[in-house]
Amino acid sequence: MFDLRWLAALLISSHLVGTGIRSKIVRPSECRPYLAGSRPMRVGLIAGAQRVSLVCAHSAQVDIAGGTLLWDAGQPLEVHVREGGLSFDRGDKQFRARSLSFRPGRGGTTRVLSDGSPPVDGSYPGAIEVSASQNGATVVNVIGLETYLKGVVPAEMPASFPMEALKAQAIAARTYALYQRDAHQAEGFDLCSGVHCQVYRGAADHARTNAAIRATAGKVLAYGDVLVKTVYHSTCGGSTDDGWKVWWGHALPYLRARPDAAWCSRSPKYRWRREIGWQEVERSAEQNLGAVCFKPGAAIGRLLDLRVEERTSAGRARRLTLAGDAGQETVVGDSIRWLFGMGKPGPGGLNSTFFTLSIERDATGNPLRAVFEGRGWGHGLGMCQMGAAGRARAGQKAETILRSYYEGAHVVTVR
Repeated sequence: MFDLRWLAALLISSHLVGTGIRSKIVRPSECRPYLAGSRPMRVGLIAGAQRVSLVCAHSAQVDIAGGTLLWDAGQPLEVHVREGGLSFDRGDKQFRARSLSFRPGRGGTTRVLSDGSPPVDGSYPGAIEVSASQNGATVVNVIGLETYLKGVVPAEMPASFPMEALKAQAIAARTYALYQRDAHQAEGFDLCSGVHCQVYRGAADHARTNAAIRATAGKVLAYGDVLVKTVYHSTCGGSTDDGWKVWWGHALPYLRARPDAAWCSRSPKYRWRREIGWQEVERSAEQNLGAVCFKPGAAIGRLLDLRVEERTSAGRARRLTLAGDAGQETVVGDSIRWLFGMGKPGPGGLNSTFFTLSIERDATGNPLRAVFEGRGWGHGLGMCQMGAAGRARAGQKAETILRSYYEGAHVVTVR
């Protein structure tokens, strides 16, 4: 049956496009410079660092205002933030700058070691830019799109997966990078290196995923004449979901609930169970409720009950009410997962919102623990990666896999 609420949400989402919130319009033709390699991606690795160490096995160049320094192979460049600027030594001479660019020679990689948020210890291809701000140094990796994908695809999908699944992941990751590319513009880079954009591990590429990236060069996913927001997740648990019911502002016509149980059932997270003692539930509510409700300082007193008040089309919890002796609050959509973690996406939260909930109580009715019987891992929107692997094993090609998860979308090659 046609869902009028979905139509209303789509109209709201269309308005949000015009205001620059949430959904947006990106046309494949706009992305040609990135796909052709004439314009690089700027990937933020660290923010707020006080110390950054850069070292390359090959010789390198250090560009600063006023000139270029040649840097010896294997010699660390130790950068410190002092008085709002950058400082580093070479021999007995000290250099100060607002920013610098470290460019390894002969296609080398740079090991970056730093404090900051998050702390980093990894190797990265391309140039490394370090710039100073009031909060410390920001470190950015400047690389071509296809090189960036070599550090993303094996971080997001096991390289042992079937090749057609890897190709689907490569197209999805390429499309998402181009769609998301201005997400951190105010911070001085295009994309971050974490789950907010896509997990990027620098030089940690792999032969099989590299082959999938080469085989899909120039290919992106479009809906009509605009790029798809190709969100994806590990395991849908039997069905993907409607975007607007999981994330506000995502009433996108290609993010729709689709059954998938036949394909992702081999996932170790297809079914899961988690018991949380009531003291821990209360502690999570006290610490995280304001963040997940977007109401700083929200409080409900002593927690008495948890209730799922509404579910999505697929059966995920959409509204979770926390009732206390001083009031109640409701957590909506995917934020429910982070209530029981750190109050934001990251480790410790529930695997998914695709769960049934029961409260075990003692003889007097006091709650003892919350028991979640769950399905899947992730938000449940777009491509189910374990499902993609199952479809590939059954002989489906990458483009068929993508059309299965993004309704009405098609693969285009941008030349």
